[in-house]
Amino acid sequence: WSSDVCSSDLDADPGTSVPASRAPKVGEHVTVLLLRNGVVTPTSAQVRKVSTIRFRDAVAGTMVERAGAVLSIGIVGGDSGAPVIGDDGCLLGLMFANAKDTAESYAVSAVEVQALLAATASGETTAQRPVC
Repeated sequence: WSSDVCSSDLDADPGTSVPASRAPKVGEHVTVLLLRNGVVTPTSAQVRKVSTIRFRDAVAGTMVERAGAVLSIGIVGGDSGAPVIGDDGCLLGLMFANAKDTAESYAVSAVEVQALLAATASGETTAQRPVC
């Protein structure tokens, strides 16, 4: 999945190609592919901050940390999992939460998602990386 150069991977047949990914960059303009009334709606946003995001895992109930980004877009219930795509066609992350009382939201970095998928594939049980 990892690549230094991203381009037309998103135009390929989804059954045969996985888009390359990389970490988001502060100030970068991105496109979030939101599902609205059954239609994928490309929505513009900007990466405001790249940082470690702490949140409570809804399933396990523990606090976890994830590399992620704060985006200049509000999202609504059902938007979790929407892909965040850079202008170069790279997958930068997946949306997962809206900030309270602001028009900002959070995306987990695609690099973090790759690490979690690799840990799951290898049978590692510590993929959640709880925070004390």
